[in-house]
Order: sequence, then structure tokens, then C-alpha cells
Amino acid sequence: MAVSAQHVSAMLPLVLEFLEEQGFKKTAAAFREETKVEKPPKLMDLFEMHMKRKR
Repeated sequence: MAVSAQHVSAMLPLVLEFLEEQGFKKTAAAFREETKVEKPPKLMDLFEMHMKRKR
């Protein structure tokens, strides 16, 4: 199974969040800074954005 750059870029924020949860905060922060990956939005934030758009 081939993995494209799109797959990697889509999963990277989730992988970094997982690393932080497992106690690798410095590693995740350094990688986040190097790659300019933002933290993924939380589910409630997405829901609030959706509700604001509906108004």
C-alpha cells in the first residue's frame, strides 16, 4: 500500500498530538516547530465553527 504526501500531512497533526499525550511533549513541540504543523482543532471548536456558519 502506497502512502502519499497527502496522507502523511493529514495524519501528522494527530501523530504529534498522540506523542504529546504519551509524554513526549518536547519532541512533539520541536517537530511541530520544524514542520510548522498546527495543532488540530478540538471537536467542540469545529462544532462551534459549524454553528456560526449556519447563522
